[in-house]
Amino acid sequence: TVIEADNGDLLAAGSSMVDGNVDVIRVNADGEQLWRRQYMNGYAKAIIELKNGNFLVCGYELFRGFLLLLNADGDEIWSRLYATGEEFGASGTFNSMRETDNQVVVSGEGKRSQQEWFHIWLLKVDLEEGGDILWERHHFVGQYCGCNTIISCAGGFVLSGLTAGLNTYLMKVNQVGANLWTRTYDRQVDSETAYSLALLDGGGYGIAGRAWTR
Repeated sequence: TVIEADNGDLLAAGSSMVDGNVDVIRVNADGEQLWRRQYMNGYAKAIIELKNGNFLVCGYELFRGFLLLLNADGDEIWSRLYATGEEFGASGTFNSMRETDNQVVVSGEGKRSQQEWFHIWLLKVDLEEGGDILWERHHFVGQYCGCNTIISCAGGFVLSGLTAGLNTYLMKVNQVGANLWTRTYDRQVDSETAYSLALLDGGGYGIAGRAWTR
């Protein structure tokens, strides 16, 4: 994943093919490398710039989600692993984040046991307290679903991803993660999933993703 910082620098976060560690690189607008660092073992799925100039990386390590907070120079401030549960078969990953009032809402997918299907995993964490969980929610859209992207909107957040029917969905949650409404969209293709969301000027939502038809 790649983002543009407020000053025009570019940051890319992913995973090293050599040792499987989280790999983050920062370059200036001319492509000159400013720094490159490796951190904990894991795979980065997203990076965001925070209002104070720090950066937050999310992703997964084995069966757990992780958050990694960095300063502007790439120094690690803290990192933390998050589990969906203690039962056998529990698994989860973080895919997207949004900052709000020195806190961050993190979205992804998880399951709390071997018997449970994957579903939307949503948390709000306190950045000033080392990532302590403020609230945690688990939402289902059909038998199986996952969340790839989240955006802020009036009154809360909107999520999107993939359902068991291989269709795209939209879900709006309030400021404490409670489900306000859910819509699914069947465009008569074999499979589709959303990877990006945007809030439109007219009040609607734009969805970008991938569709596949045999």
